Amino acid sequence: MKPSDLDRADIASCRWLHATGITAAISESARATVAESLNIARSVGIQKSFDLNVRRKLWSDEKARTVLADLARDVDILFGGME
Repeated sequence: MKPSDLDRADIASCRWLHATGITAAISESARATVAESLNIARSVGIQKSFDLNVRRKLWSDEKARTVLADLARDVDILFGGME
């Protein structure tokens, strides 16, 4: 998965974009794709939701905190656990 796989028109035609932290944890290119999809949604006025969905076996707490804080900025609904 890479940002060039995204179709801006497809995202613009949606009412809502939902992303998850699991995808962001899989690889650098998947993380960049999640970020770009959220940026596209912001730029075209699509509502956004983000599920932190932290998987500690995929990355360190520090890395997850840094990446997820950036991805979760300016979303309309944020899903997270009790922690």
